Amino acid sequence: MVNILYSFDTKFWKLAAVSILSALKSKRPESKYTFYCMVAPGTRGRRKIARLVQSFRCNIVWRPVQECENPNRTVDFVRWSPVIFYRLFAHKIFPGAERMIYLDSDTIVLDDLTELFETDMGENVMAGVPDYSTLDHIDKHIRQLLAEKIHSGTYINSGVLLINLAKMPDIMKVDFNLVYPDQDLINVALDGKIMKLSMRYNCIPGKIPDNMDGAPAIHHYYSIKPYYPANYKSYIFFEQLAEELGWTTRDFVKHEKKYSNNKTNYWFIRTSENRLRIFGITFVRL
Repeated sequence: MVNILYSFDTKFWKLAAVSILSALKSKRPESKYTFYCMVAPGTRGRRKIARLVQSFRCNIVWRPVQECENPNRTVDFVRWSPVIFYRLFAHKIFPGAERMIYLDSDTIVLDDLTELFETDMGENVMAGVPDYSTLDHIDKHIRQLLAEKIHSGTYINSGVLLINLAKMPDIMKVDFNLVYPDQDLINVALDGKIMKLSMRYNCIPGKIPDNMDGAPAIHHYYSIKPYYPANYKSYIFFEQLAEELGWTTRDFVKHEKKYSNNKTNYWFIRTSENRLRIFGITFVRL
């Protein structure tokens, strides 16, 4: 059984649905998947995603995460959506699972994930693909972390992870200001306990290295979202998947603009759905 984890809220549930569909359509007939969805309270899409997964005879576990369950709910983390930290305590929410593949909602799966899931991790806590910024040597912040905080020399992208839940620490802390919050936290707190994966498991469409061993297995759109036609072939595939779910790429653009309009320019104020957070205090509109 291959365990696949997603974490998202209403803003990203449609992207997650498309990603899940891509994983289902790319799996081998004999492969068995269980999808774990750690979601913010009130997240939409539960019925649609459940029907989708069950139509492929796979399992789904839908788990809303309450604020009190998040160990990263301190003042140091209030400037970011709590959803991005969910993967870091999945071992507490799903104690029966030994390992999981975590996928960001803006990924498209192109191959069966069994081989990735069964990767021998040794004593490592996580496995991931080096962030593209480390390959291009252009990100000053990451270069500084590699020079001062990360002795192993490995800085991975957190959008695709193989997680050994049995070895995850209860709390992950660091002694510096996070810039790429969940990613910085993972790389520094787990330094020396992260295994490198093949680049094929976390590719940016249009930036595939010449020396990659094998065809892309997972596309990750963390620079330009898949509903914008920056890379024609990837855009067409996303469009086909979205249409199967009853959406057009225009629907995703409108959805993104809707939630972008809710952003504020102040780190201590966050708005989403019917909630307003000021300095970590949540106010709910009834």
